[in-house]
Amino acid sequence: MLDYLALAPEDWGDYSDAASRLNPLSIMTVVEDCPEEPTIKYVKFIEYAGSVGRAFESAPLKDFMALTVVSPPDEDRWYVWGLSDGYFPPRSEVMRG
Repeated sequence: MLDYLALAPEDWGDYSDAASRLNPLSIMTVVEDCPEEPTIKYVKFIEYAGSVGRAFESAPLKDFMALTVVSPPDEDRWYVWGLSDGYFPPRSEVMRG
């Protein structure tokens, strides 16, 4: 099933590295847009040990893991492109090759 979700399944091996990196983190509910490209989005994961969190103001997050997803042309679905530590990969990095 994970191969079906990945843009390039051969890049992920057996997915154990991704699982170990994401396992201790909590997913955030807001999906971030790529300002350069509407077919790229980012899902953030953060360390959070609490059960309920409440934000009172917006503030930049510097300690997060980003899961980048892409929707290739002529497809109506999203694929996982990769994981990055503390940054959103720009269009030039995601679209190369």
